[in-house]
Formats: sequence, structure tokens, C-alpha cells
Amino acid sequence: MIDRRGLRCKRRPGERGPRLARRRANVENARVLLGLDRAQRLKLMKFVCAFAWADLSLHPEERAFVDRLISRLGFDPDEEDQVRSWLLSPPPEESVDPTTIPRAHKRVFLAAIDGVIAADGIIAPEERESVKVLKELLA
Repeated sequence: MIDRRGLRCKRRPGERGPRLARRRANVENARVLLGLDRAQRLKLMKFVCAFAWADLSLHPEERAFVDRLISRLGFDPDEEDQVRSWLLSPPPEESVDPTTIPRAHKRVFLAAIDGVIAADGIIAPEERESVKVLKELLA
């Protein structure tokens, strides 16, 4: 098959590419995010902050990612203070238990964690390994 630019492609006319699939996944993740209750939102942010610290440093871009997520999730001031405390020092390791992530929220948690570790443009080996272990535990 030749596409409109004259290049070979594997898609057939009318098929959608990966960009549409990503957009649909983002819409679904946003829908799930808005449906999280208070405890689930805090759990999500605890995981996000823990993974932001995976390389033992918190970069400004990772902090900005967390700030955007805080505003999207609509935390009250006390919840926001709790999340910001995890930006000063990571949450205790024993409080970040992957087995407590509900199966229905697995994809949203992974997307948020992928977002925070990629926010600074560099995925450190420690971050990559931590995400790999998390994905294995959630499989």
C-alpha cells in the first residue's frame, strides 16, 4: 500500500493509526481520573511522587507534572499539602504497595507514573527498573 505521500505503509485506507489510539486512551484515563474517590486520588499521587523520587532527585519538570496533576484532580488544601509533603521527601516505601492498586485503575496509575518519570526528558536506569518491577507486579 502506498500512502498519500508516496511512501509505503502497512495500513489500509480508512484505518486509524497509533495517534488515535493514544488519544482514545488519554480520554479514557481522564474519565477514570475524574472518577477516583479521595483515597484513590491520594494513593495515585503517593505512587507518582514515589516514582518521581526513584532516581533520588526531584527535577523541576517532575514537580511541574505533579502540580498539573494536583490541579486536575481538584484536591482540597489539606490533600494538596499532603501531596506537596511527598515532593519534599518521598513517601515511606512500605506505604507504596502495588497490590493495593485496584485492577480497574492500573492503566491510569501506570500512565501517570510514566508521565512523571518522562517529564524531565531523561528516564534514569533506576526509574526504568522501578517501572519494570511495578508492571510485573501488576500483571
